[in-house]
Amino acid sequence: MAITSIGAFPNRDDPSFKAYLDQYFATILPRFSEELDAVATAFNNGSLSATSTSSHTINLTAGKVFTVAAGLSFVKGMWVVAISTATADTNNYMVCMVQNYTGTSLTLDPKSIGGTGTIASWRIVIVPPASTAINKSEVRLETGAGYGTTNTFIRNFGTLGINIGTALTATLSAALGASITVNVTGIYAITYQEVSNTIQMYVSRNQAILTAAPTVAERIITPGVGVLMGTRIMELTAGDVLRASSSAATLAGTAGSYLSCVKLGLG
Repeated sequence: MAITSIGAFPNRDDPSFKAYLDQYFATILPRFSEELDAVATAFNNGSLSATSTSSHTINLTAGKVFTVAAGLSFVKGMWVVAISTATADTNNYMVCMVQNYTGTSLTLDPKSIGGTGTIASWRIVIVPPASTAINKSEVRLETGAGYGTTNTFIRNFGTLGINIGTALTATLSAALGASITVNVTGIYAITYQEVSNTIQMYVSRNQAILTAAPTVAERIITPGVGVLMGTRIMELTAGDVLRASSSAATLAGTAGSYLSCVKLGLG
């Protein structure tokens, strides 16, 4: 069982604090306890590896059923890697999430693969969720480029310096300014830096009016005035849009400014 990450609490003066606290005790904490209990049960059973002679082609098709021994500790949601033992190297593999384990049938959903071919000799072992075989998602907007000509309070950047994975989509626009759209709900680390600045800057989430400063509820990072950097780790929802915003449309381009967002854990 994969344990769902618990996001950082909002500040006590954040309007969303009470709603998050209610959600924490009603949903998040009970879910965490259930998942932790499932993991402890699996490890106490002491069997988190298997072999299989089921024939499967290395690809991302879900629902691959492997015949394994009965009585093992695999549970739904667990991450495993199925590695070919038919070849001398370990370049042929599938990193998978367990869909089901019943009797001697282990059903896997591949999320990341290496190598090619149809294999009929496998070793299946548990792997940590942050396995390097899972694709990373990160975007980094670099080099400040003023503001959007239409969205006059939204910072633009000149370069998409990093663009990895599919959980995030970055957009640079001379008219609309820069934005980062979240495609996958999860825990993210957001960092914003301006090198030289005389006005208040923010990172906003789902800012409604783009020709004025974001509201207090829309601000997720408020680094300050001057040479600044702000970072926050928090849960973001698919569809959220992040922007670097300001209290006035007067900031010039700066070589050292950037806005980055990294999905923590699985890409």
